[in-house]
Amino acid sequence: MSQPNLPNITPNISLTREEAINLIISSIAMQELGLAHIINAEGEKMQFALGTLTQSLSPPPTFEQILELNKSVQSTLQSAMENEMMLKSKLDSALKSPVLKGPTGPRGPTGPFGGSTGATGSTGATGSTGATGSTGATGSTGATGPIGFLPANGSAITILTQTVNQTSPIQFTNGNSITENVTFDGVDTFTILVPGNYFFIGAMMPANSQNGPFGVGVRFNGNLASGSLNGANYGTAPGQEVVCFGFSGPIPAGTTVALYNTGTQPVLLAPDNQISPVTARLSFFRIS
Repeated sequence: MSQPNLPNITPNISLTREEAINLIISSIAMQELGLAHIINAEGEKMQFALGTLTQSLSPPPTFEQILELNKSVQSTLQSAMENEMMLKSKLDSALKSPVLKGPTGPRGPTGPFGGSTGATGSTGATGSTGATGSTGATGSTGATGPIGFLPANGSAITILTQTVNQTSPIQFTNGNSITENVTFDGVDTFTILVPGNYFFIGAMMPANSQNGPFGVGVRFNGNLASGSLNGANYGTAPGQEVVCFGFSGPIPAGTTVALYNTGTQPVLLAPDNQISPVTARLSFFRIS
């Protein structure tokens, strides 16, 4: 069987290993930019349907249409998160790739011998040692260079059955969490260590016995976020997940993040094993 080969491409393109790695990193940056545009478009799609981006639609969308739109947005955001994980793995591999040296070339021919060695001259007298000069002044410290982009993200899920009120955060015990440049207290609160703009998505699963309206929202330092991150009084039928998502403004380092029940009544969270055993989840990542 013949071996695969590249087609005859003219002109010839030659790249070093370092140049190829730089191109891979550039492609990751372009993909990250594309994901940011997709996520922004999904947010604007939801805002348009709800009448918060432009004037309200006439006639307004039905409740069933809003739920279908929410499912579509959820699916797109889930795909974006999966792509984000793959891009992070790809970037880690590119940054850890060693730069290999090429093979040693053949040894060149030996040059001709020089002429005969001349007679050794007489040794001159050693001069006296000069005085030690004074130490020069220390130069000023140069300006600190710019800090590169630091990724930061956190996520937690739980299968805990719990009753949540409007004053205490939803707990993520009996679950798992992932952090990068973010800390988690193991119960209900994340702390952001890198300032920047972030994308958030949170959700809770009311028990089938509960009646809406329900609401779920993100709080920064105990203060409820505005806009789509605050899904207060978001009506939904029992047994369906309640979701909030969106972009934050600039968040300083040291900000705490937690997920809250923002409805008008305490809510029992319980898994629906026909849909998902997860009763609550919160994920976020830095975009700039």
